[in-house]
Amino acid sequence: MLNIVLIFTLLSILVSALGLFAMSSYYMQQEIRSVSVKKVFGADYSGVLKELVLSFMKMVGIAFVIGVPIAWFIMNRWLSGYGHRIDLHWWIFVLAGLAVAFIAAISVLYQSIKTARTNPAEALKKE
Repeated sequence: MLNIVLIFTLLSILVSALGLFAMSSYYMQQEIRSVSVKKVFGADYSGVLKELVLSFMKMVGIAFVIGVPIAWFIMNRWLSGYGHRIDLHWWIFVLAGLAVAFIAAISVLYQSIKTARTNPAEALKKE
């Protein structure tokens, strides 16, 4: 039973990471024009890359801040129905947040590097 739960947990994390990758790809497609304009005006590669990653990670952080109280409330109510109840410690949510931040950073970093390396002349010519 533990192996089945582990397999489906890994599959759900993989599907979530693919969804996050697709979202970051869509977001970066929308940002190509603004990145091109910034590069034309003299922005350096590292500054553009940092801005792209941080702007997406802010959205992930806001979603985490909104989701943690909701998850705590729902899990607390659900677990209260059991005789052998476990406590929800704060470190569980911190660990989950760090895992989410790591997966999001890896997913977004690839798309951000690709967007930051675009040629401004080619990107603006398509517009």
